Amino acid sequence: MLVPFHRRHIAFLYSLATDPAIGFRWRLRGGVPSIESFEASLWQAVLCQLIIETKSNQQPVGHVVAYNPNHNSGHCAVAIIMDANPSYKSLGLDGLQVFLGHLFSVYSFRKIYFEVPSYNIGQFRSALGRYLTVEAQLKEHDYFAGQYWDTYVLSLWRPGVRGPENSPRVLLGTGMPPVWHG
Repeated sequence: MLVPFHRRHIAFLYSLATDPAIGFRWRLRGGVPSIESFEASLWQAVLCQLIIETKSNQQPVGHVVAYNPNHNSGHCAVAIIMDANPSYKSLGLDGLQVFLGHLFSVYSFRKIYFEVPSYNIGQFRSALGRYLTVEAQLKEHDYFAGQYWDTYVLSLWRPGVRGPENSPRVLLGTGMPPVWHG
């Protein structure tokens, strides 16, 4: 389930962002700032952010963020980070799908972007061409682990704008799922 971000989640988010197994995939790209500067940066350019929790014991396992909104042009970017435990992978996909439905139902976005370094692109392969469109490939855009990596700009279009074939099933139809469910 998705729950509103609260100050009590800061330690959890900091541990995800600085975890050597996954932190390099997220906004800090492996950097380790002070917790104070990390906390100060959490709302910079952020429109909406929610915590993914397990239903059974309300344990936080992930974080979804909509950032850099451009309401005039109708788009924003989205990012997700999940605990490295493989058993949480489906919770991340479910949480992301509900979050996307929320963004399309509350805001007038035409599309949502994902900025993905090439070392992360494998996590999106099953959705490429099916739900996500590659809009750009920025050559050698990100530096990590001693080399430069391409960055892909992927987009997900609002249901009906480019046809239902490009939208996850949860976004189709008349009823969007609620963000918070128990």
